[in-house]
Amino acid sequence: MDKFFFKEVSAQTIGTIVGGIILSLMFFTFNDFIHKPPNISGQWYFVNETTDTSYSKFKTLKVYYKVMLIQQNNLISGHGEKIQDELSGNVTEYSGKGKIQIKLSGNLKHNFISKDKLTIYYSEEGGIRKSSTFHNLIRFSDKKMNGGFSSTIANSSGKTSYARRLEDL
Repeated sequence: MDKFFFKEVSAQTIGTIVGGIILSLMFFTFNDFIHKPPNISGQWYFVNETTDTSYSKFKTLKVYYKVMLIQQNNLISGHGEKIQDELSGNVTEYSGKGKIQIKLSGNLKHNFISKDKLTIYYSEEGGIRKSSTFHNLIRFSDKKMNGGFSSTIANSSGKTSYARRLEDL
């Protein structure tokens, strides 16, 4: 009886180990090849459209940026610059030394069931003072993201949209 018990326990143990290995391989295959994390790295454009602010003149302000993002696993970093703004039909383009630099950092939450979420923070060296802005984005595709922003610039908030090409904003 002891030999039978030993053989039965050994077979169950080996079966459990082999099953665990197969399940792990299936999970890693699914994670690495079927449900791969998105590639956020590269050139993006985004626009902040102000809908709420403590300075009423900025109520419909649209500010456009060009950024280069780098993704390392779920961490995002990058640099960029303000390229233009639009207020009441007046467009101001920034070029050369007039471009205002920003530094970005963020985190990507890669979801299995719902859309991926991206949080980005950036600081801006404005002409008058330094400011901070926070973006909460939902990734709709490898070419488009949308969400909201909140900024220390005139306590403003509103909508933000990201696209790989400026024409797609």
